[in-house]
Amino acid sequence: MSATIIIIAVTVIVSMLAFSNQNILSKFMFYPYLMQGKIHEFYRFLSHGFIHADMQHLAFNMFTMFSFGTFVERNFNPISFAIFYLLAIVVSSIPDFIKHKTNGSYRSLGASGGTSAVVFAGILYQPWLEIWFVPGFIFGLIYIGYSTYATQRNNDNIGHMAHISGALFGIVYVIVMHADVLTKFIYQVTNPKIFYRLLQ
Repeated sequence: MSATIIIIAVTVIVSMLAFSNQNILSKFMFYPYLMQGKIHEFYRFLSHGFIHADMQHLAFNMFTMFSFGTFVERNFNPISFAIFYLLAIVVSSIPDFIKHKTNGSYRSLGASGGTSAVVFAGILYQPWLEIWFVPGFIFGLIYIGYSTYATQRNNDNIGHMAHISGALFGIVYVIVMHADVLTKFIYQVTNPKIFYRLLQ
């Protein structure tokens, strides 16, 4: 069975349970201040990726996961893809942990770090695949640029730093695991008459 479908199913179930159970929400949430110096709380690096703020947040992340996960998974096997996704959730949280470990009011939740990694892995494999009518590699540049700007402004409740970290992890992980992907990416980007037309 597809790892993507299993991950989506588990995330939906856990998120739905957390919507109506404050204990689950509190136990799974990413809370750097509480986690600092407490190894037994480090499970939150991963657990927060399986809960969401509301149905819209859950639906957006899982739609993104389904759209790109099923494609990216073809370049892995189910177990290695699941490891990639779970690692992305953990790694994308590290910058926020470092930044907010003394901030008792900071908490976060959601799978955005993991889904960002999956989206950018997909862009590496097929840069001309359109995302919201924009070629993937161009969308990626806009996404990183906007997320960097939004991180600096820091005037909303969105984890832009996790988005950036997840995206960068997805790029690095895929290049390390599949050494030829960068060469293929460059070749595709520089030959739009071949590859962009194939998608039309």
